[in-house]
Amino acid sequence: MEDLQGRLSQLPDAKLELAHIYGCSVAGYNSNILYSEDKVVLYSAAVGITLDTESNMQDFCFHHSSEITAIAMHPSLKLVATAQIGGRVGPSISVWDVESKQCRATLKDFHEVEVSCMAFSPDGVQLATVGGVQHHTLAIYKWESKDVAAHCRVSNEAVYDIAYNPFNPKMMVVVGKRMVKFVEVNKVSTKLSLKVRNASLIKDYSLADQRVVSVAFTDAETTITGTDSGSILIWKNEALTSHIPSAHAGGVSSIKAVYDRAENEATSLYSCGRDGIVRCWTDPQTFEDLSLDNCVSFNIASLLDDADQTVPEQCMYETLRIVTTGKSPVRSMDAKMTPNGAKLICVLFSNQIVEIDLCHDSTPKLSIVLQGHSALPTSSLQTNEHSEDVSFFNVVNCVAPHPTHPIIATTGSDSTVRFWNIAKRELCYVLQIPGKGLCLDFSPDGNMLAVGLELGSGPKVAKGGGLVFSVACSADGNVNTCRMVCALDDSTGESVFCVRFDPLNKRLAAGGGHNRVDIYDVAQGYKRVCATKGHNTEVLHIDWSADGTVLQTDDSTPEHLYFTKEGSRVTRPIKIRSQTWGKWTCVYGWHVQGIWDEQMSAMSVNSVDRCAEGDLCVVGDNSSNVSLYTFPLPMQQASHKKYRGHSQPVMSVTFHPTKSSVFSASADGCIFQWTVIRSV
Repeated sequence: MEDLQGRLSQLPDAKLELAHIYGCSVAGYNSNILYSEDKVVLYSAAVGITLDTESNMQDFCFHHSSEITAIAMHPSLKLVATAQIGGRVGPSISVWDVESKQCRATLKDFHEVEVSCMAFSPDGVQLATVGGVQHHTLAIYKWESKDVAAHCRVSNEAVYDIAYNPFNPKMMVVVGKRMVKFVEVNKVSTKLSLKVRNASLIKDYSLADQRVVSVAFTDAETTITGTDSGSILIWKNEALTSHIPSAHAGGVSSIKAVYDRAENEATSLYSCGRDGIVRCWTDPQTFEDLSLDNCVSFNIASLLDDADQTVPEQCMYETLRIVTTGKSPVRSMDAKMTPNGAKLICVLFSNQIVEIDLCHDSTPKLSIVLQGHSALPTSSLQTNEHSEDVSFFNVVNCVAPHPTHPIIATTGSDSTVRFWNIAKRELCYVLQIPGKGLCLDFSPDGNMLAVGLELGSGPKVAKGGGLVFSVACSADGNVNTCRMVCALDDSTGESVFCVRFDPLNKRLAAGGGHNRVDIYDVAQGYKRVCATKGHNTEVLHIDWSADGTVLQTDDSTPEHLYFTKEGSRVTRPIKIRSQTWGKWTCVYGWHVQGIWDEQMSAMSVNSVDRCAEGDLCVVGDNSSNVSLYTFPLPMQQASHKKYRGHSQPVMSVTFHPTKSSVFSASADGCIFQWTVIRSV
C-alpha cells in the first residue's frame, strides 16, 4: 500500500509534447493569419503557431492561457503580438519572437474582457490596441517599455480592424460597425496625443446598416476599406470619394496591399470575400479609380478542384460544397511579394488554410496547408444575409484511433467523419453523415467503424442514432473507401453518446439517451440481441473486459455500473474485481479515482483513455486541460502533468495504440496531436 501511495505521489515517468494542430480559429472579422519573413503565423485556440507551408511543420508559442482573439505583425516581420481573452484579471498581450518563440513583452492591466484588434506602427515602436467591450478604447503602447502612451474612446459599436498608414505614420484608421474613423497620432513633448475624426460620406451613402471590416492603404492620402455588404470604399483623406457596391457577394472579408518598401509605394491590392472570390489590382495606376473592370479575379472553389490533393475528389467535394453551397468563403487573408510574384494565404470558413501562388504564368496555383472540421453552420454564409450576431458551431466531439494503421477518425458538429493520416499530418478522407457526430469506435481489426449521432440534428436514420461503416485502409495511412453497412436499431430513436466493440470483435455496445446499453451481434449483421437495465440517465462511457464477457458503464448521474454480455446487471462488483479490461475509457471506477478531487463536479471530466502498455492514462476536462497520469490511480488527487492549449472543454482524448501519440479533440474546433516522450 505504501508503495502504491508513493508511486501515485510522483509525477508520471513520461511527458506530452505538442506536435501538430489540425484546424484554426475562424470566429470574428479581424485578421487571424499573417506572413512573417519566411513562415505563416496564426493562432488556434490558445496557441500561437508558426507554420512552414513547404514542410507542413508547425512550431508553437505557449504564452497564453485562454483563447487568442487578435494578432499583429511587427514591420520587421520578426516579431508578432497576440492577445488573449481575459477573465477576472483582464486580457493580456504578448509580443514574441517568430523564430525563437521567446516573449519580448507582456502588456496587461488596461483593457477589459478582450482585445478585438491590434496594429504596430510603421517604425515598430508603438502597438495600437482596441478593447472589445463598452467604449472600445484605443490604447497606444510603447510596447518595449510596456507604457500606455495615449488612449481614447473610439466607438460604442464593435471595432473590427485597425491599421497605421505606412506612408503617413501619424495617421491610423479604425473601422467597425457603422463607422470609419481617422486617428491622428501626434507627439506632444514626451507624450502622445490622439485626435479622432469621423469619416465624411458622399451624398446618399450611409454606413448605418453596415460593418466595415478591413482597411488598407495605397498612398499617404488614400484608404481602401471593405464592408460586410460587399462594398469596397475608396477614401481620400477622410472623405469617401467612390465605392464599388458589389465587389463581393456576401461581404468583403479582407483587403490587403503589398508594399515596395524601397520605393515607398503600394504595388498591388487584393480583396477577398464570402463569395470565395479573390480580386487582384496589380497596376498602381488603377488605385485611383478602382473598379471590377481593371482587376483580375479567380474563384477559390475552382482552384481547389484543380489542386493536387490526397483527399479523394468526391470527399473533397463533400467537404467544401455541401456546407458552402458551391462556394469557399474566405475568413481572412494576407499577401506578400516574392522574387517571382505574389503569394496569398487565406483562412476559409470551412476551417482550411490555403496558399495561392500567383507566380505561375498568371495562372494561380493553390495548395491546402492546414485543415480542420468545418465551421459553417450559419445561414448568413449560405444565403448572403447579414445577421446581427454570427455564431460558429465547430465542436469536435470524438477522436478514435485506428488499431493498426497511422490513422485517426474524428467527428463533430459539422456532420462529418474525418480520417487523418497522422504520419503525414493531413486529411485523407471525409464522410458525410446525416447528423452531428457524438462518438466513434473502430473494430479490433480496423475494418469497421461505429458512429453515434445526435438525433434531431439531421435526417432520421432508421430507428436509431447509430451507424456502422466498413473502412478500407492502406498501411501508409490513407483511407481508400468507407461504405455504410447498416443503421443500428435501438427501437427508441435516441442519440447515441458512446459505442464500443468488444476486444474479440463479436459484439458492439451502444449507449445513449435511452438510459441503457444496447448490445449487437456482429456475426448476425449487427442484430440487437439484448439491452441493459439499471441506469437512470444517459449512458456516456462503455468498456468491455478483455475476454468480452463483462461491460462497465458510466452515466451522467454519475453512476458506474457493471453488466454481463447478456445484459444482466452485476450487482456484486467484488466478483469481477480481478477483471482485466480491454480498454479503459470510463471516467469513474476504482482505477481512476485519482483524477477526481472534492472541488470537481460530476461532469468536470469528459474523457479518459489508458495507453496500450497500461501504465499511463490521459484525461480531458471541462477546464480545457489535457492531463497525464500514472495508471492505475486508485486514490484521489493523484499527481499528474497538466497541458494547456485548448481554449474550450476537451471533449475526447485517446492514445494511438501503434504510435507514441495522444490526440485531443475540443469544443474549440481543434484536434491536437501530442507526442508521448518517456523518460530513459
